[in-house]
Amino acid sequence: MNKNTESDESDKIFEAGIIQPEYVMTKKYVTKRTIKNFFRDADRRQIRTGQIKSLLNSLKNDEHIGNPLVLEKKNGGFSVIDGNHRIDAIEKWLVNGGKGIWMWCAIYDELTPQQRRNVYTTWNIAIRQSTDDFICSHKDDIPMYPRIHTELDCNVYGNHNHMKFKHLVGGYFSAINPSPTFSGGFMGSPMEFVEKCKNDIGNKDVDLMKEFWSIIKEAFFISSTTDFRSKYSYFSKTSPFYSMYRLWWVNRNRFSRREIINRLRKTSVEHEIQDYAPRGGRKSCQECYDALIKAINIGYPDADRQFQTHL
Repeated sequence: MNKNTESDESDKIFEAGIIQPEYVMTKKYVTKRTIKNFFRDADRRQIRTGQIKSLLNSLKNDEHIGNPLVLEKKNGGFSVIDGNHRIDAIEKWLVNGGKGIWMWCAIYDELTPQQRRNVYTTWNIAIRQSTDDFICSHKDDIPMYPRIHTELDCNVYGNHNHMKFKHLVGGYFSAINPSPTFSGGFMGSPMEFVEKCKNDIGNKDVDLMKEFWSIIKEAFFISSTTDFRSKYSYFSKTSPFYSMYRLWWVNRNRFSRREIINRLRKTSVEHEIQDYAPRGGRKSCQECYDALIKAINIGYPDADRQFQTHL
C-alpha cells in the first residue's frame, strides 16, 4: 500500500497501488531558494517551449498547473522523474518575480534505472509519448546506441547539426526490409521500435548505416556548419531521406560508391523531390521514392544503367 501522507486530493488523482514501488505523496512549497533542490537530468526528454509558455500563463492566472511532480530522493535533493516542464515554468515564474507555489509531490526513495523508467511510464499512461521520448527513456538499453551516437551525426531529438536517431535507424529498418513494396519508414509502435533496436542492431548494421551516411554527407556537401533544420537541407527530411536510404540499399551492389554519390547529387536540382521535404507519412515517402527513381534515371535509357526500385 502506498504511503499517502497528506491527501484526500491525491487519492482523487491516483488510486492507491497503481504505482510501484512505494512513494510518499506530500506538498512542498517551491521558492527561488528551494527550487535549487530539484535536479533535472542532462538526458531528460526534449523540453517544449510552447508547453512552458502555456504553464506560465496558467501561473499568471493563478490556475492549477497539472499533476503532482514525480521525484526521486537523490544526493540530498530531488531528481525530477516527471514534471520537467512544470519545474522549468515555475523557475521562470520565480525568476521574473512570481511568488512561491505549493506543489503536490510524489516522492520515491532511490530507484534503479529500470524502476525509474517504469515509474515515469506509469505516471504518463494517459499522456502519449513520442518515439523520441521513448528512445530517450530507454536508450541505455540499446547496446548499439553509444556507437551510433558517437560515430554518426545523430542524437535522440536531432538539432541543427545532428540527425534524429529514429530517422537514421528507422530509415535503415525500412531500407533493408525485403518486401518489394517500400514501407516509407518504420511501421510499429515506439516500444516495438526500441525492442527492434535492442535486439536486431549489431556492429555490422552500424557499419552499413555509416556507409550510407558517408555517401549522403559527400553527395550533399554536409559539413559541421550544415543546418539540418534549414529548408534547403531537404535531404535530411524524412520522405527524401528514407527514399534515398532505400535506393542506396537496393542498388549498392550494382553501382560504385562514386556513381551513387554523383547520381544522388544530381537530384539536388529536382524541385519535385524537394517539395516532399515538408511532408511526412507513408504515402508521401512512397511518392517521393517513385519521383526519386524517375529523376535519378533521367539520361540513362539502358536498363543496366538504371537504378532499380527493389531487390
